[in-house]
Parts: sequence; structure tokens; C-alpha cells
Amino acid sequence: MGYIKDLKIIGFKKFKKFYIKFNKNMNILVGENEAGKSTILEAINVVLNQFYKNVDKSIIKDLVNIDNVNEFKNNPTIETLPKIQIQMKLELDEINNKYEYFGENNIEKNQEYGILFECYFDKDSYEDMLEDKINQGEIPYEYYVMTWTTFQGSAYKIMKKPLKSIMIDTSTIDSSNSFNYYNKMLFNSIYSDIEKLKMMLELG
Repeated sequence: MGYIKDLKIIGFKKFKKFYIKFNKNMNILVGENEAGKSTILEAINVVLNQFYKNVDKSIIKDLVNIDNVNEFKNNPTIETLPKIQIQMKLELDEINNKYEYFGENNIEKNQEYGILFECYFDKDSYEDMLEDKINQGEIPYEYYVMTWTTFQGSAYKIMKKPLKSIMIDTSTIDSSNSFNYYNKMLFNSIYSDIEKLKMMLELG
């Protein structure tokens, strides 16, 4: 059974730079309100389930670390534009595609299993066009890109994700339908798309 070994968060919400190491069997996050517990879980969801992949890019303004934004405002250049990196290192056992996640495409350039999420300004495509605005202190969030890559360096495909997960946010789920929501998430995490299609066909 595979598991998340550790998580590194750079420039995401309240975390300018944060690192957490996980145990194999069970982990309990304890802390005061607004300490960042939910942000850690959200970071896992961003990497593993590609959360925010299909949302409007205006959301990026709420995701970048405010300290990094202020540092850019004090010294506005293309190099100081805020960016986000969330790195998830994995321990993988018996899955057919485990070596798709092995390599040095990570922050430390070490050979590990894992996935790297990055959100940054698409400098190669838009630097010349937007350099003046950026130097005046504007952050062009609409020209940011979000990428998910394996440590091998290939694009991460959620259909072949290496770990099964269920994310339940009790702060946003109404008590009357939370049970149904849980069942749906559990069902989706256990069965592949092919298995779900087969069941639908059998049920008519």
C-alpha cells in the first residue's frame, strides 16, 4: 500500500515555505484555528486530485502567499512575481505505473517518487508583451499557468493517480447530504471508470 511520505509547500496561501513529513499508517493534524490544517489538506487535494485545474484563473489571486505578493510590490520584476510550488513525495508499492513517478523532476533534484504542482507566470509566452505592466507592479494572473508533473518529468494524469483518496470538507457540506457525498466519494475512490461503466450497464 502506498502513502504520502512528505509535502513541501512554497508560496501557497498562508505558507510562504512549509514542510511536513507523514507517518505510514495514520496522521492527525492538530492546531489552533487558522493554523493551516485545512491548507495542508487542500494542498494534497491540489496535487493528487488536480483541484483548481479547470477554474477561472482569477482564483490564483486568492491562492498565492500574501507575503510574496508584498515582496513583489516592493520590487516589481518578472523574477519576483509570486509563484506556487507544492511537492508531494510518495512511497509506492505494487502499482503498474509506479515508475512514471520516479525521477529527479523535483525541487531538490533527488531521485524519488512523487508529483510536483507549479503555478507561475508564463514568461516564455508573454514576457515581452507584459514586462512594462509587471515593472509597474501589476500581477498578470490571467497569464499564469498551472502544471502537474511527475518526478519522471511527464504530465501527471489524474486517471492514473497512484493513491486513492477521499476528501471530505465538513465546513462546506450540509449535514443532510454529507452521508450521500461521502458514499459518492467512497464509490469513486474504490472503482475505476471502466468498473463504474460496467455497473451502470448491468443496472440498465
